[in-house]
Amino acid sequence: MFQYVLITNLIRNGSILYVMVRKGYAQLVLKEEDAKKIEQFIKGNEKYKDRTLSSAIKLILFEVMENDEYLRRYGPFLKWIGPHDNLLLLYDHFLGKTVEIEVHEKMMYCREDEESDCVHIGFCFAIPEVYKILGERGFKPPKVKAK
Repeated sequence: MFQYVLITNLIRNGSILYVMVRKGYAQLVLKEEDAKKIEQFIKGNEKYKDRTLSSAIKLILFEVMENDEYLRRYGPFLKWIGPHDNLLLLYDHFLGKTVEIEVHEKMMYCREDEESDCVHIGFCFAIPEVYKILGERGFKPPKVKAK
């Protein structure tokens, strides 16, 4: 079980206070119940099983930031429509039409760009609902490298 440091009165007005614990590091303060939920999520997820709590949280945050960046950059011209059979459907405002992404066991393929690594597929990875659909179909998303 992970150890939690309980520090009171450090979160004010919804802000998170970072406490320096060692040069080059910062401590993030969470409610104990939230920390336990995060711990259970990490323990129950095969992707994080060999990681420390700190390492797993860092990876999760980097994934969220990368997904957020995709949505900020490409969100204005791409719109998630939904799944249909083995397809993920997007609407591309630049092209003015629906783009179909085929979901295969170990890859996705964009019918519009005729490739498996394009902006449409990258956009799909930024949509939480897509992760659920891909997981149900046995697809493994690419690993995100923390910089």
